[in-house]
Amino acid sequence: MHTDCRQGSLQQLSLIREQIIVLRQLITEDAYCPDILHQALLIRKALEQLESFIMEGHMSSCVSAGMREGREEAIIQELLEIYGLIGNR
Repeated sequence: MHTDCRQGSLQQLSLIREQIIVLRQLITEDAYCPDILHQALLIRKALEQLESFIMEGHMSSCVSAGMREGREEAIIQELLEIYGLIGNR
């Protein structure tokens, strides 16, 4: 993982950690269910942003390098497995 991607990922994980702390407090305090659900949705969106950030970094570095090296099939298989489009082999 490149430095920029690592730093951005760690920042996003810090945000997610704080959101999880808030979610735990809401549940502990028996908050209004829609407030809990809203916080859970924020966490899910933050995880999706983290995934997109990592995938963008992977595509621009590892995938492009692998393509130049002639490993197209292996890279395609790896991406399909990541997203559950084919069974792990």
